[in-house]
Amino acid sequence: MKSYLYLLFVLFPVGSALLADDLSHLSDEFDDAASQADWLRLNDVEGWNADQLETWDINTTRPGHMRLMPHTSAWFDDLRGVLVHKNVTGDFVVTTRMQVGSRVDTSLPPNRLFSLSGIFIHDPRDITSAAPTPYTTDPVWPPEANGSDWEPGTDNYVFLSYGSAGNAGTWQYEVKTTVNGDSTLYYDNSGVPDSNTVELQLVKVGNTVVVMRRHPGGNWIVENRYPNAAHDMPEFGDTLQVGLTAYTNWENIGDDYWNGGDHATQFEHNYNVLDGPGMEPDLIVDVDYFRFNRPAPELTEEMLQALGTSFNPANGQSTAFDLPSTGAGMYLGDNVAVIPEMGSVALVLLSVLSLWFLGFHKR
Repeated sequence: MKSYLYLLFVLFPVGSALLADDLSHLSDEFDDAASQADWLRLNDVEGWNADQLETWDINTTRPGHMRLMPHTSAWFDDLRGVLVHKNVTGDFVVTTRMQVGSRVDTSLPPNRLFSLSGIFIHDPRDITSAAPTPYTTDPVWPPEANGSDWEPGTDNYVFLSYGSAGNAGTWQYEVKTTVNGDSTLYYDNSGVPDSNTVELQLVKVGNTVVVMRRHPGGNWIVENRYPNAAHDMPEFGDTLQVGLTAYTNWENIGDDYWNGGDHATQFEHNYNVLDGPGMEPDLIVDVDYFRFNRPAPELTEEMLQALGTSFNPANGQSTAFDLPSTGAGMYLGDNVAVIPEMGSVALVLLSVLSLWFLGFHKR
C-alpha cells in the first residue's frame, strides 16, 4: 500500500507540472520545414498585401534554422515591419538564439542603419484589410477613403533586437516601445562582443515586461524592464502576437517614408514592398530556436520590478547588468523550466493510475 501511495504522490506533482506549461507546443526548434505553417504573418493577418520578407523558410536555406531576409522596412511610429508570430494568452517567457549578419558576409555586422532582428510582442489590432482597395502601390490618402481599415496611432509593441542600429557596421542592440503609434527607443553596445550570435529572452508577468540578452561566453544581461521612469509600456490586452522581427536599411526610409512622422508616407511604406532600384537592404538572420514557456508560479511582478537593469532611466545610459542568482533570477535565463506538455499516453496512464488507486483505496 505504501509503495502505491508513494508512486501516486510522485506522479501527481510531475503530472501537474507538465500540465501547467501549456505553451510548449508553440515552441519551434526549426528542424522541420512543415512547422512553417504553424506561424502567422502580420502582413497576412492585417491584410497589408506587401510581403516585406525576401526570404522566409524553415529547415530549408539553412538546416535547423528559420531564415529571415527582409526587404527594406522598419518599425517606428506608424511604420510597420516584419512580424512572424504566434498568439499567446496570459503570462509567458520566450527565448531564442540567432545569428545576425550582413548579406555580404554573415559573420560581419550589417552595414546599413537599423538592420536588426529580435523578439517582438505586439498588441493585436482589429485590422484585416489594411492595404488600399482596390490594391495599388501608388500613394493614397486617407486610408478610409481608399478601402483600408488601418488607422494611424494604433500600434502598440515592445521589442529587443540585435544587429546594427544607429552606427552601421557595428554590433549593437536596440530596444523599443511604441504606445499608440509613438515610439521610444535606445540602442547601445554595452557588454556586446564582436559576435554575430546572441540569445534573447523576454518575460511578461501581469503588466510588467523584462527583456534580456546573452552574448557568447557571457552571462544573461537584464537589459530593461517596462514600464520604467523613462519609458511607458502599452496597455496590452490579454492575448498578444509574440514572435520574431527583422528590419533593415533606414537610409532608404527615414526621409522618404517616415518623413518626420507623416502619416500618409508611413502608410505608403506599409503597403509597399521596397525592392526597387536604390534600395540596399543588408540583413540575414538565422534563428536556431524559439521557445515558449509559462513563467514559474513563484515568479511575481514584484520580483520582476525589483530587478536591477542595464538601462538607467535617470541618465538614459546602459551599463551591462548581469542577471542575479537570487530573486527573479531564480526563474529566468537558463532557469526557465523547459518542460514538455504531457502527451496523450501519459495523460491516459495518469488517469488509469488515479482511478485504480481510488478503487483500491475504497476496498
